Amino acid sequence: MTVLESFEANPGKAPAVNLSLDSADLAETYDALSDLQFGNGRQLVAELGIQKGQRVLDVGAGTGRLAEHVASIVGDPALVAGIDPLPLRIALAKRRLGPRAELVVGVAEDLSKFGSQSFDHVYFNAVYHWLPDQPAALREAARVLKRGGRLGITTGDRERSNQVQRITEKVLSKPPFADIPVRDWLPYRVSVPTLKHQLHDAGLTPRAFSVRQFTDYFASAKEVLAFSASSSFGNFLRELPPKRVGAIRAEIVAQLEELRTQHGIPLERHTIFAVAEKI
Repeated sequence: MTVLESFEANPGKAPAVNLSLDSADLAETYDALSDLQFGNGRQLVAELGIQKGQRVLDVGAGTGRLAEHVASIVGDPALVAGIDPLPLRIALAKRRLGPRAELVVGVAEDLSKFGSQSFDHVYFNAVYHWLPDQPAALREAARVLKRGGRLGITTGDRERSNQVQRITEKVLSKPPFADIPVRDWLPYRVSVPTLKHQLHDAGLTPRAFSVRQFTDYFASAKEVLAFSASSSFGNFLRELPPKRVGAIRAEIVAQLEELRTQHGIPLERHTIFAVAEKI
């Protein structure tokens, strides 16, 4: 049984995600390199059918790029709310959207800052795989949704690891690093069947599901590592022995450079897109 399979059987034993590792540099780097998540979010927003005048909640709003896009659709930033546990990223979101948007520091499992049935749409874009208590987060999302409101999720697929994860696992599976335990820095990924069950248990009706494959091109291995560190708010490679991190990073860079083409370094990933409705 893998770590992730063990988590689905025993969620309380999943490896913890450290929210205290974020820094101003990581937040700024993520803001600059988050085109992949932003692109997925734009697709999700289109599939939710968000319209002018509707109220929308962005759970895991990060630096506010997608919230800004949604504000342009609904016609007024005051109709957009966002919540994220990372204060430095919420600060960037406030700088981007201004004082009229409702942007707060908080967690997905506790949306008590928002009233029941107060949103037409709620979405989790590239954040669901970071949530240690996903059922609680879905119950809260269902509570704040209006009847007929829609929930959208994009998240990593437990059944298909992304290529950076596979390369990291490969490096740590062979000498001289085979003695180092491999720990997934995306510990809460789910499969499509699990997510469907979670939605049903929260009182939400699944409307659309798909797993989409993407190939992203990076200019350099350094950019891949910067993206991995900033998108994980410092959790990527965080538990490696400090004296060996440099050598491990160098080997990961070497593996990445072997993939280089004239277009850059291509990396595959699989993302679940899900839309559900509150009946």
